[in-house]
Amino acid sequence: MIGEDISFEIDLHPATLFVRTDPGQFDQALVNIVVNARDAMPRGGKLHIKTRNISLEPPLKNRFIRLVPGQYALLRIVDTGKGMDTSILGRTF
Repeated sequence: MIGEDISFEIDLHPATLFVRTDPGQFDQALVNIVVNARDAMPRGGKLHIKTRNISLEPPLKNRFIRLVPGQYALLRIVDTGKGMDTSILGRTF
């Protein structure tokens, strides 16, 4: 899916992390993110996926969702692609 010219690194949290999500929607979102990362690196690059267990403490402020304090699974995806310009970034959420 990502091609031979992209270095892929995965760093998963050692314990099983449980999340409440629709598995199909999660899989589709992950595939879309990876494909977009691949497309942003036409000459190759690096793609890194990492999971962690994090604890969120108050005060919690987010303009997209309301979070309550507690334990959360963190999914971090980083690539060396060209990034998004402001017009694309404005449509991501």
